[in-house]
Amino acid sequence: MSKRIAIAIASLLVSVAVAAAVGFSSASSAASSTEGLQLDGTWMVTVTRVNPPPGVAPTFKSLLSYARGGVMIETSNTGTTRRGPALGQWERIGNDLFATSMWLFRFDPATGVSLGTQEIDRTMRLSADGESFTAVAVIHFFDPDGHLVGDALHATEAGTRLAINRNPDQP
Repeated sequence: MSKRIAIAIASLLVSVAVAAAVGFSSASSAASSTEGLQLDGTWMVTVTRVNPPPGVAPTFKSLLSYARGGVMIETSNTGTTRRGPALGQWERIGNDLFATSMWLFRFDPATGVSLGTQEIDRTMRLSADGESFTAVAVIHFFDPDGHLVGDALHATEAGTRLAINRNPDQP
C-alpha cells in the first residue's frame, strides 16, 4: 500500500512540475510579447523594392497580421507571379525593434507550375506611438528543390496599424 501511495505522490509531483514548467513557459512567452510596444495586430504596408527586376513595379501593398506568441501571416497585391499567402515567425529584439522571417510558395502565372519558395527576412522599428513602422527587408528565391536562385532583392517598408471602425448602425 505504501508503494502505491509513493507512486501516486511521485506521479502527482511530476504532473505539478510539468504544469508549472508549461505555465512558466507560457507566461514568459506572453511577457516577452507584452514588454514595450506591441506588434500584435494587422497592418497595411507599402513595400518599395530597392532593386526590382526589369519590368516589375517598384511598389506594392501588403497586409501583415501578427499574433501573440510569434506567428505572422501576410498577403499582397503583387501581380508578377501567383503566390500563396506567406506564413512566418516574429520576435522582439528591442523595445521598438522586431525581426521577422516569412515564407511563401510561388507559381508560374501562365502554367501554375511551382517556381519554388520565397523567403523574406525583415527588421522593423515601431513608431513611438506604436501605430506605424518602418522596415528593411531582404528577399531570397529558391527553386522547387530548395536551391537559391539569383541575387537577393532588397526592400523598404512603411506600415500603418489598421484600426477597428465601429459600425455606426450597430443595434
